[in-house]
Amino acid sequence: MRKWRGVAALCALPLGFAWLCTGGCVEYSYWRWLPADPYNRDFRPCLRADVDSPKAISGVPLVYQRLTDRPPFGLRLTYITHTIVRDPTITFDLLAIEFPDGTVNDLTERFRAGVVPHGVEHHYSDDGKDQKRPSLRWELAIKDLVPQPTSFRLRVKGQLRSSGTAMEDFDAVLAISLRYESGSVTGWHWFVSDSC
Repeated sequence: MRKWRGVAALCALPLGFAWLCTGGCVEYSYWRWLPADPYNRDFRPCLRADVDSPKAISGVPLVYQRLTDRPPFGLRLTYITHTIVRDPTITFDLLAIEFPDGTVNDLTERFRAGVVPHGVEHHYSDDGKDQKRPSLRWELAIKDLVPQPTSFRLRVKGQLRSSGTAMEDFDAVLAISLRYESGSVTGWHWFVSDSC
């Protein structure tokens, strides 16, 4: 019996040392959505689209974990303008997602009546200098909008209106592409990079 304990301790020692050095293994495989170049006319307006990608984590922490994406994916659209008006409303003539296979997910009717942006102080960097400007901002977040990992184009056309009068118009096509990333890292490496 003592001989088995000695052999077990001798085998566990290198495994324990290896775990102490690595913290286990983390394997990841997911789609990285590359942000579209924003439609930016010197913030009159600026439109930006980002994809929300829900993550799925399985496994035992600090031993072996697997991180993957879980479709469907969501979309965030941000509108910022430095044009300040009274009683602002953003109206949309077109708000649609165009997929490579020709399918179109038209969201225009959801927002046909218009949306109301709110006043904020916009912090941004211009030529390396920090800037602050009063602005109007509106954000849209829709879950489960993109059913599968694929590139797509977001078409946005509309106007910023003040008491029914058009003050600023926009007509943007935001192309969102993606690439597949996968690999393995040590648990400690993942923990440190994820907490930074």
